[in-house]
Amino acid sequence: MRVNNINFVDLEDLEENLNLSIYDTQKTFIQVFSGLIIKDEIEKLCNIIRTKQPDLKFMGTTTAGEIFNAQIAQKSITVSIMEFENTNFKNSHFDNENNFDLGVEIAQSLFENNTKVTILFIEGLLNNGNDVLDGMASVDNTIPVSGGMAGDNGTLAKTYVFDNNGVYENGAVAVSLNSDILNVLTNYQLNWQPIGKFMTVTKAEKNRLYEIDGVSATDIYRKYLGNKIGNDLPHSAIEFPLLKIEDDGLEVCRTFVHKFDDDSLLTIGNLEVGDKVRLAFGNVDLILNGSSEDINNYSSFQPEAIFTYSCASRITFLQSDVVRELDPLNDIAPIAGFFTYGEIYHANNKNSLLNISLTILGLSEDTTGKSITHQTKENNQEKNFTAGKHFMVLDALGHLTNTVIDELNESKEFTQTLLDSQEQIIITTDGEKLRTANETFFDFFAIDTVEEFMNAYDAKCICDMFNTNAPEGYLQIKMGENQRETWIDYVTSRSFGQTHKAMITQGSTDFIFSVTASKLPGGDGLKSAVFTDITELENAKEEAEQSTKELQEKLDELNRFQRLVVERELKMIELKKEINQLSQDKGQKAKYKIVSLPDETNSND
Repeated sequence: MRVNNINFVDLEDLEENLNLSIYDTQKTFIQVFSGLIIKDEIEKLCNIIRTKQPDLKFMGTTTAGEIFNAQIAQKSITVSIMEFENTNFKNSHFDNENNFDLGVEIAQSLFENNTKVTILFIEGLLNNGNDVLDGMASVDNTIPVSGGMAGDNGTLAKTYVFDNNGVYENGAVAVSLNSDILNVLTNYQLNWQPIGKFMTVTKAEKNRLYEIDGVSATDIYRKYLGNKIGNDLPHSAIEFPLLKIEDDGLEVCRTFVHKFDDDSLLTIGNLEVGDKVRLAFGNVDLILNGSSEDINNYSSFQPEAIFTYSCASRITFLQSDVVRELDPLNDIAPIAGFFTYGEIYHANNKNSLLNISLTILGLSEDTTGKSITHQTKENNQEKNFTAGKHFMVLDALGHLTNTVIDELNESKEFTQTLLDSQEQIIITTDGEKLRTANETFFDFFAIDTVEEFMNAYDAKCICDMFNTNAPEGYLQIKMGENQRETWIDYVTSRSFGQTHKAMITQGSTDFIFSVTASKLPGGDGLKSAVFTDITELENAKEEAEQSTKELQEKLDELNRFQRLVVERELKMIELKKEINQLSQDKGQKAKYKIVSLPDETNSND
């Protein structure tokens, strides 16, 4: 295959100098990267190409910057002409309001048995690239997809995709390259430095991020990076994006394009509840140093063409230095591409939408198997005491920070293991929202995570599970005078000399817990609470009280019977005394012998 990359400064330059007459229309396909973002101008661009060669197939996208032969341009036109020897291609425009279905249509229309790769340009502001890729994967996840989301020079107003049939305000254009010998290499470069602890996404809806670790996404930035960074979102996220690591080890950054009034953030690319993320920071020296090392990935593959689809944030951050990471690629093969609003990368039978990355597509029809011989450019700068210190300091500080975080995580894991070994339920909470819990908590509620607890029981905290019909004195959500205190503040402030109990009903069983609580260090108002199951003790106590009550009732009944018997005997004694007296009055012998009851004094012995 042969590739010719040409950059034109404007439409006039394109019309005067683009020569397509020498190309075989059956074997040639063109990618067009347009820094012209007004629809009328794009239509003129398409007309120029069609006029010069009506039968030639092409597709293109508006950009946030154009790449050609390791050079960067903006508001220009880059044309990359691919002339194949043994590769066929199919291209089209696709549009569907449902982005998943859009992906399905693309795959069903373009994928063939010998499809080696699909190049895809998606309109950049109205579509969810993740959903498009998921739709394509549902048909076949083994075919690499490369390309990106259309840009508009950073205005975030309107983007376009186009092909030989028209200019489109929505949907996607794509081409499949179908061949038995075409070799394909995909790679990506990120090299943003992760820093800080792993955090968990606790509320998200596709590409709208609400909460991390139960705290608003914006407040996470304010907490760890300060108000200046947090208040400048989404712009400050270029330097400090979120970094997550996929199950296959792929590092994926997520940056933001909008902050909502509720402090949620609109991301380029989806995040899911449960995703583990870290903050990351960009440094030019660290990025370029890593990029130069990544060139070794091409040691066993000699591409005849390289296409680079790089995030617009990368040119914004690296500025003129962005050329330095393209130079090594241009030493290998001609490169062309554009700066995107989200770039597509394939690895391990999965196509992913990335941010802040440079994605690379290498193509070759060469079957000789020759390998690349890349010469690393020597750095002739004389070594001295100060040279490279800035890079070394940043690298060392990043290493130091992450080492401290690793040690803290080890300590945290040790503590969590101890907590999980306890028979009591142990949680941390601010009294209204549950933050963490131990294994006993999860076993009791038959769930695996705090988030699952909240969803399964429609609850924010364990207090939402308190039985509101429990006897007086049991804990409820609000306690104290006029119910102004949260339950945990109530327990914390009355921790000495008072027993606090809570009743939680699971199924048909009422479980009774004794509850203790204490404040945790820090200024976030968190407290720990320990719930000890005393249900058996309370039941035994209740049974003992019931048995005592029944025994007392029997004793009382026996006493009543005894009193009745005694009263009857006393009356009989009195009656016998009267009869004896009458007999004595008549000079007769007493008829009855009187026997006194205990404690009874009898004068007739």
